[in-house]
Amino acid sequence: SDGLLHDGRAGAGMPPVTAAAGTGPFRLAVHRDRVALWKGNDRVGVVKGGGTVNGALIDRDGRLIVLTQEDSPVTVYSALDGRRVFEAGPDTVGTSQVLLGGSVVALRLPNGGARWWDLASNLALELSWPTAVALSGSGTWMAVVTPRGAARILDPSTGHDALPVPVPLADVPIARLAFMNRQPGLLVLDQDGVLGHYDLSESARKGTPARGRDILTFNEPVDALWGPSLGQAVLRLPEGDRCTLLVVDIETAQVTAEITDLHPATSVDLETGTILEPVKAGALLERDLSGTEQRVLRSLSGKEWLSFEARGILGASDGAAGAIG
Repeated sequence: SDGLLHDGRAGAGMPPVTAAAGTGPFRLAVHRDRVALWKGNDRVGVVKGGGTVNGALIDRDGRLIVLTQEDSPVTVYSALDGRRVFEAGPDTVGTSQVLLGGSVVALRLPNGGARWWDLASNLALELSWPTAVALSGSGTWMAVVTPRGAARILDPSTGHDALPVPVPLADVPIARLAFMNRQPGLLVLDQDGVLGHYDLSESARKGTPARGRDILTFNEPVDALWGPSLGQAVLRLPEGDRCTLLVVDIETAQVTAEITDLHPATSVDLETGTILEPVKAGALLERDLSGTEQRVLRSLSGKEWLSFEARGILGASDGAAGAIG
């Protein structure tokens, strides 16, 4: 299962990587029922889930890890020691979308609506009507889509509007939205595949409704949307058991890169714009936004691990040489 040949004395390796995520120096590799935490070139911990883990998130400060699980509620762990710090209710089993910003954990409920918690203030709020949700990296703003398909920007601490309602770009309902990382911007994708962008800076400063602009139209389904800190939008297009990432320059409204034949759970680090892809042999592969391979983080047999790039080894556990020798 780990893609390695070994004699068994070191013990079996971690299961294959099924999902990947990360932000800044932190990386999460989901190995079926556990999650490997990497910081820089070193694997610094392993968090054991309560069953099969579907996805994982870590906040930009590397303090909290959130797991979505196949047969267990959404659960929050301490990245420092792997300790369980919060477990959502049983109705969060099977949640398809979880968001993490600062100390705020937000999710789309399986039966509709949104629920979120501010773990720093022990606050829990819920709205029954949002059809899509996005959360800023700091947890300051939460964007939701109304039943009529319009976007609203809420304050997670109250559930009330933080900004005036943005002016709709069209009469077509919004299907997905995402905040630009560390920028006062919001990306929206409507049900006709039109990607739009709102600059929220003037709305926040003057209290006036934000006016956005259309960027590009996409004729293929999109199952994920990111706004890295590079003035770019990244869209993930599912294609059978693989996926394609399209990179869009927001200012010029041009597709600057198309990276094909990726694992369907490939994600994007919002802080660096790095593509994070699960690959064979218990590994996580990093690419830049042109698709060029940069680094591999690999769990070996036993408790060993290794990180490397094209020029050589970047980091390794003490027994890594024996695990691959």
